[in-house]
Amino acid sequence: HKENEVKLAGLVLNVVDHGSLYYIYLRTVVHGRSYILLAKAYKTETNSFVAKLKHGQQIYLIGTIQTKYRTGKEERRIYFEDLIATDISLDSSFEKEAENVQINSKEETA
Repeated sequence: HKENEVKLAGLVLNVVDHGSLYYIYLRTVVHGRSYILLAKAYKTETNSFVAKLKHGQQIYLIGTIQTKYRTGKEERRIYFEDLIATDISLDSSFEKEAENVQINSKEETA
């Protein structure tokens, strides 16, 4: 497990072509709570399928959290975090190969 690495599964809500990036909006469920996440993926020859993802489709991804900041008023730092997807798959075995899936979209049952 690398520093700042994220492994997750989610349902696609929308994919937006944003220049050199795909913006992938995902719905995940953690401990019974639903979350909407934005993952960004740089366009490559190997991930062109991302543009064809459908609403409700299950995907699995590995990425990193990148933190940037800018200096605001009174020299205070304002931090921004981005989830940058480095590997995306439609295959659930991709999730099983991951050592620790930190966010899982499957509903938990009591």
